[in-house]
Amino acid sequence: MNFENKHCDEDLKQKIRFRKTYVNTVPVFKNKSVKAFLALCLSFCLLVIGAIGCAKRETIHIGVQNDNELKIMAEMASLLLQEQGYPSQIIEIDDGLQTLHSAVLGGNIDMYPGFTGEGWSDILNQKETYRKTRLSELKKQYEKMNMQWVGVLPAYSLYTLAVRKETTDKYNLKDLSDLAKVSKNLTLGSSLTDLERQDSIHLLEEIYDMDFKTTKVMESDQFIEALKNQSVDVIPIRSNDGRIKNSDFVTLIDDRMALPESSPGFVLNDQLLEDDPQLESALERISSMISANDLSEMNRRTKQEKEDPRAVAREFLQSKGMLP
Repeated sequence: MNFENKHCDEDLKQKIRFRKTYVNTVPVFKNKSVKAFLALCLSFCLLVIGAIGCAKRETIHIGVQNDNELKIMAEMASLLLQEQGYPSQIIEIDDGLQTLHSAVLGGNIDMYPGFTGEGWSDILNQKETYRKTRLSELKKQYEKMNMQWVGVLPAYSLYTLAVRKETTDKYNLKDLSDLAKVSKNLTLGSSLTDLERQDSIHLLEEIYDMDFKTTKVMESDQFIEALKNQSVDVIPIRSNDGRIKNSDFVTLIDDRMALPESSPGFVLNDQLLEDDPQLESALERISSMISANDLSEMNRRTKQEKEDPRAVAREFLQSKGMLP
């Protein structure tokens, strides 16, 4: 990664000009020992000033996809890093994980929050379904790209499908095998991303032989409302999504364990950790404090209650004593 310290370069230019001006105004001393002493003092002062100027921490650019849980993770990272003296800026990227990952590889951003399961399938192109037991292999593969997974939550969620309770009652649905048998009568709501991914809808159709009557493409933010107003009958969802809590929706069991487990964490460029190893411990603090239920509840508040993600993230960090 290319770290251009523009502020530091400008400071050095100022110090060079200052140095020239200062040296040109030094009075003439006939005593050589006095001149030598003053020159030594001046050199020392300039060295200290220069070191302080160049010690400024560069802004850490945090990329994030259009995913509510990941946005919350990005806000928590930003707040915690700023509290510990790291300037940070969040950059939203709408084009998906591949674009975000390429931005880190190209040095345009420094890190991003992501899900391990998506990294396994979308970045590494692994055909095997991701399980949390594959985390070590995932990390090794990323290290080959000069990247590190840091602060991966021990808790995880499962992808599955959700339907209205009336649908489960009508067709006596308990699991995805039951759903497959009546899928020809139902309309699926899905994002383009879910349709393109190999470990999502495509995998379900292959393993369960699902064949939905129609598929309506929409943004993931529209899933819940579409299911509620009956414009679709089935939606993909994470098993711990807070929006289905206390709702009239039912998540179906993935009885053939076709869909991946997935945990949120942070992907960092190696150079970032080499320049400041303390970053890792700062981000690990988040994973040590947050549970899947915590993230689920924050997700619900920002989506259903329309609360600001940064405010919700700040409140959580304060509740854990990580922010004043």
